Amino acid sequence: MSIQVDSGKFPTANRLSRWAPDHAPVVYFVKRDDGFIKIGTTRNLDRRLYQLSVSYRPNGGPKRQFELLGTIPGGADEEARIHQIFKDKQAPLPGSPRNEFFHDCPQVRRFIAANCHRGKAAA
Repeated sequence: MSIQVDSGKFPTANRLSRWAPDHAPVVYFVKRDDGFIKIGTTRNLDRRLYQLSVSYRPNGGPKRQFELLGTIPGGADEEARIHQIFKDKQAPLPGSPRNEFFHDCPQVRRFIAANCHRGKAAA
């Protein structure tokens, strides 16, 4: 199951803290509309998906669409471990100084299929 993130369906940013409570940290895998996969971590998946949809805007253009591919339990240490596994698949993108974007390739997809909860079930 994948979830299409449409920022128009989310409440405004100033109401997000009440809208979705924090939870145990998860590492998330989202596919951006240009095909790159972002691997990040959050304690509030709903809020993070909203933030992604409005923050990565090429040249101030339209909002990006993200597809949630899955989540696994874990925080920054687990995220760093996964980044290390796929360091040769990183996609250095402008405006992404932490380099959390990766090419959508069979190795990354196999990891997601073998390890992740689909959609928001792990949150």
